[in-house]
Amino acid sequence: MNSVAISDSQAAGVEIRNLTVAFGSLNVIERLNLRIAGGEFIVLLGPSGCGKSTLLNTIAGLQHAMRGDVIMKGRNVTALEPKDRGIAMVFQSYALYPTMTVEKNLSFGLRVARMPREEITRRVSRAAEILELTPLLKRKPSALSGGQRQRVAIGRALVREVDIFLFDEPLSNLDAQLRAELRVEIKRLHQSLGNTMIYVTHDQVEALTLADRIAVMKGGVIQQLASPEVIYNEPANMFVARFIGSPSMNFLAGTVADGILKTQAADILLPQGSHLRGNITLGIRPENISVSEDARPKEVTWSGTVELREPLGGEALLWCFFGQQRVCIRVRANLPIRAGDNILAGFNLADASFFDTSTGDRI
Repeated sequence: MNSVAISDSQAAGVEIRNLTVAFGSLNVIERLNLRIAGGEFIVLLGPSGCGKSTLLNTIAGLQHAMRGDVIMKGRNVTALEPKDRGIAMVFQSYALYPTMTVEKNLSFGLRVARMPREEITRRVSRAAEILELTPLLKRKPSALSGGQRQRVAIGRALVREVDIFLFDEPLSNLDAQLRAELRVEIKRLHQSLGNTMIYVTHDQVEALTLADRIAVMKGGVIQQLASPEVIYNEPANMFVARFIGSPSMNFLAGTVADGILKTQAADILLPQGSHLRGNITLGIRPENISVSEDARPKEVTWSGTVELREPLGGEALLWCFFGQQRVCIRVRANLPIRAGDNILAGFNLADASFFDTSTGDRI
């Protein structure tokens, strides 16, 4: 699915038209179309090599497009240099000048552009206030933590006061706690400014927490473009369902005959009038499966054995076998179930997804 769009009534901050990007004879992106509304926060998500950074670099003007157009605020910028596109970019590496203070790092680009001193002071002060960098303005990067350095890198983009911000995996060099803190900072920044933001990551948590919409990519193709809620609950295909969620969705492949889906776990009675036929894969997320007494009122119930319990603090994962099928279930940490226990588990079909086994597409 290469062509996706928002309502025409929304002004597009960025529009990609029939974009093809190649490295030698290899087309990394081919005939991709994407429209991003002004003020929208969109995340390009996918595994390494899926084309997300290539797409971002092409939007920025750092990568040449073989064919197609990049439109920003109604203006075709395909042939323009990055500095003329009205964008600001934050990279994975901080790329700060080590001999300059925070204040000079923030103002460097403005000084090179010979902006009036009063305007430079205003912009630096505003960025420092928004990002809570004011007490750090006289420090050099060596005296800052990783999170503070990344805030300076964001501030350097912020002082340009442009309409479109591009982020290329800006949090990947940080530890888990700092990533969580910076996610909040970036979300707060977007809510405060209302600028268009395009953000590349392979981290699904970042995508789900930050985005207005997520574009899940594979092989240079957008597999699904939707809100985080739709991406998570109604994945367009098995790739999206598998990539989003940790642990990923459980898949039970089977065959439908006489209204019954026969799987390795159990036979599942489908609702009356079900249109499902042939080879079908049922997907169910770990948190949508209940265990023990909670499972009894569910439409589908299984008896099985716990192979492994994986504690996660406030929660735990149970890796279980139901027949020949291995299934993961997310439960409360205080639930007294251990490896080797026999359990009853169940779920409702409304919480499940169904996919065509041969194509992987959602039915």
